[in-house]
Amino acid sequence: MSLNNDKPISDWAEDRLHRATFVKALAEEIDINKGQDCNVIGLYGKWGIGKTSLLSLLQIELEEKYFFTTYFNPWRYKDEDFMVRELFVRILEGARSDTKLKSKRRKLGEFLSKYGEYISIPKITTPGGFGVDASDTAKGIVKGAGELLQGNETIDTLKGKINEALRSLALPLVIFVDDVDRLDVSEIQSLFKLVKLTANFDNLIYVIAFDDEMVAKALSKSYGTGEISDGKSFLEKIVQLPLRIPYVNDFERFEYTLNLFTEWAAKNSLNLPEAYQITFLQSYRSLHDYFIKTPRDSKRLVNAVSFSYRCLKGEVNVYDIIVLETIRIFSPQVFEAIILYSDYLFSNRIDERGLQGFEMPKREDIQNGFRSRIGNYEFIMPILQDSIHFMFPLNDFFNKGKGIRRNEMIKEMAKNQRVGIRRYFDRFLEFKIGVQDISDSEFKEIFSEINNKEYDDITDKVKRFEAFPKGLILDRLKSYKDEMSEIGRANLAVLMTTNEYYWRGISWSDSFITRQFIEFALECISRLTEPSQRKKVLMDILHKSTRKHHTAELIYFFLNHNRFVFDPKSEIERQARTFIGKLQKKPIERLFENVDNEKNEVVFTLIKEYGNVKGLKKDLTDFVTNGDYNVLLFLKSMISMTYVNRSSIPEYRSDDIDIRHFQTIEEYVQRNILEEKIYNIYPDLRHNMPSGFLRGQNIETDKKIAVQYLRYVEHMENNSKWT
Repeated sequence: MSLNNDKPISDWAEDRLHRATFVKALAEEIDINKGQDCNVIGLYGKWGIGKTSLLSLLQIELEEKYFFTTYFNPWRYKDEDFMVRELFVRILEGARSDTKLKSKRRKLGEFLSKYGEYISIPKITTPGGFGVDASDTAKGIVKGAGELLQGNETIDTLKGKINEALRSLALPLVIFVDDVDRLDVSEIQSLFKLVKLTANFDNLIYVIAFDDEMVAKALSKSYGTGEISDGKSFLEKIVQLPLRIPYVNDFERFEYTLNLFTEWAAKNSLNLPEAYQITFLQSYRSLHDYFIKTPRDSKRLVNAVSFSYRCLKGEVNVYDIIVLETIRIFSPQVFEAIILYSDYLFSNRIDERGLQGFEMPKREDIQNGFRSRIGNYEFIMPILQDSIHFMFPLNDFFNKGKGIRRNEMIKEMAKNQRVGIRRYFDRFLEFKIGVQDISDSEFKEIFSEINNKEYDDITDKVKRFEAFPKGLILDRLKSYKDEMSEIGRANLAVLMTTNEYYWRGISWSDSFITRQFIEFALECISRLTEPSQRKKVLMDILHKSTRKHHTAELIYFFLNHNRFVFDPKSEIERQARTFIGKLQKKPIERLFENVDNEKNEVVFTLIKEYGNVKGLKKDLTDFVTNGDYNVLLFLKSMISMTYVNRSSIPEYRSDDIDIRHFQTIEEYVQRNILEEKIYNIYPDLRHNMPSGFLRGQNIETDKKIAVQYLRYVEHMENNSKWT
């Protein structure tokens, strides 16, 4: 695993922020104005702006001009005495680079050692003398504070001798001081005290990179009244050349981030999708420019996107991941608000299957609630609005583009794994594919089988679809319909019309989706190129459809659908005649074996159109008269069941069976025959007809149906309005 680890650049080729002009100018300024006084250059910039990288480039440029350079990192040392000792080591190391100073190096080491004793360097024993030969010139640095200063030398005398030795350097020693931003208040104060008083030796140039606001605030606590202006005044006394890190304009910052993403994509063999690329760049630019201010910000973002994508490789659109991770990292408050209001991000009033959703609150209430959650970020609402609309174009926050290509947008988003489809948003939040969700990779594998193999060779593979919600599978198939081959369309048409998992509904929503599957099957057939292929698929469907009522419903659906027409219609009509002819040769009792689930209205309608309707009426009359209970079977076979209050279990209505059902029933069997048979079963109804609403009364379902029919008869005979 290789993250963008915030390592500073070390080569001009890596300078993507175009800071060469600044660095070269600073190196030239140092070269031209070099003197033998101690000078401090301050490079001011916020945390993560690239100060360390700039120092690295400056070091390259100065060393080309033969300057001696060294690095001092005070963050490694939590004690002021340790900080002093380390700085002295760095000075001595830098001095060793100048061969002209060879004769004075030993003396310089002794002077620094004695000078350090005055400022209480602790006794430390380290092998190798911190990179300096402890047995030679630097031995005094580690010998400890226990030894007393010999002779009459004062601290000023020693400092003068150190200055004299350093003035012998051919060029000033440049000491880069970094990571100041990471120090606590006391450490910052110690560092600048060290540079200002303790180690302000001649022929040294300190180049200190830091956030001037933060440092000024720290210094103000000890130097002045505590106001930040006092800290800035103190800095002015220390820093002779204050420089601001070059501002990186919005375009360059955006370009820098995009380059990081391009490199990341190449490393992961990811081809950034062309779909939505332009709209992503347009909508993301403002969000990026507001939140991504430094190279460090860009690297943190790329690392976060890399992890999310690795969890969801190939399962969520990468552009949505980038936008969501930007919000999550740099504005957690907004991210949590998006999760809280996620129900309103999708097509709620009409969901992916076209179902009517729950009643929506007023848009104004949604917006106000969302704004109350994002606090101070409300002032960037236009930016957030653009980002939310990019990810969730059917959202109910702002309602941009309402009603424009809604169905097409849903299919397009599903095909491109956009978080505007709920399952992809859930994947992002959960870093996984849910148990009620099929991964895109698995779906594509099964779809490829459907698209390329014969039907009998895919039956085992497509059983996997049955482990997931029907609406999900239907949505996925529809999103890929333009990529279906001829064999794929044929296979799906047969699958969705003959496999009971797809066409048999077991709940209110299921029954709706069932019709959608059959409609999609007809669409697949209608898109087949050759009439001969359409005929063959129709024959396969009718041959594999083993339930007569379902077969009748398929034929009726194919004959009467307005949007997708079976062509040639003469073929489906021919098959209808053949089917009805065979059906009427079988005992009429076969039509009443499962009256709750298999209704006869469509069968009888086809017989009226393509069969012997007189024979049907005679057979039905005989069926009803030959057994008392048969009248209830006949009634129930013509009355639809319903899912009351969208329950999962269908039932016959207790009070408001549609009058149309009773009118159709009497087209086939005379009213007096039906009445007589009902009274034979329920003789008490002749003189004791229940009144009022039947729901809630202790009456069996069959009797409630009989009562409703008798009420219908009574009202019709009295020429009364049926209520």
